[in-house]
Amino acid sequence: MKKHQLIKKINSFIILLLLGLCLLGCNNQPSKQDKSIQPVIQKDDKFTNHYELPLTESEKREVLHYSDSVLQVKGIKLIDYRNEIYQYGDIRFYWNKKFNYFLAYPDSLIHGKEAFLCDGNHFYNKDSTIVLNTGIAYYDVFEDDYSISEFFKEFIFEGESISYKQFNDTNFYLKGKNKTRTLFIRIGVYREIYNRKILILLELEYKDCKRKDAECIWNTYIKKFPCNPLRNII
Repeated sequence: MKKHQLIKKINSFIILLLLGLCLLGCNNQPSKQDKSIQPVIQKDDKFTNHYELPLTESEKREVLHYSDSVLQVKGIKLIDYRNEIYQYGDIRFYWNKKFNYFLAYPDSLIHGKEAFLCDGNHFYNKDSTIVLNTGIAYYDVFEDDYSISEFFKEFIFEGESISYKQFNDTNFYLKGKNKTRTLFIRIGVYREIYNRKILILLELEYKDCKRKDAECIWNTYIKKFPCNPLRNII
């Protein structure tokens, strides 16, 4: 497989991951130019961009009993079943059951609708100057042509300025700015699940005026990604 074909296929995966990450300026009222690239996310209403599945009380108890037993804790709260949002104490988290990974995040962020393929979700603040996005890329599609470390490097995209990068046999970590000069932190974690070889991807994008808030989110909530954030909680 030619390298340009590989990049094209990877980009098709990442388009879904990065969709909606054209962040707005730090003002609540964007300029006319900003409005033309405004994400489809409805910033001012937490409930217009996704819907919740209605559950009976018995169905809700069943879901919570299952969650408690799998995660080995008691007292998990169901926030949004359709979009797999839960809370335990002060820990709010997204639980991707299809690929068995988790993302803890602050409840100040609004959660979006889980992707159609159930491989990820997105989270954003009120003016979309901070956005978290999760998704999946399939490494086994390309493994005949690229080692895992080579595959990781394909997640640096044209026009990006990279200030920090780290690659090893199981994950990559990137920091930099994209074409729009928006800051980002991007990671990918290699896993084998259901006989598939995949990368679990996470990207945090933020405007420079939100650097302190974004770094606080990253340092506080992302430590255990993509593992269960409730693990080893007493």
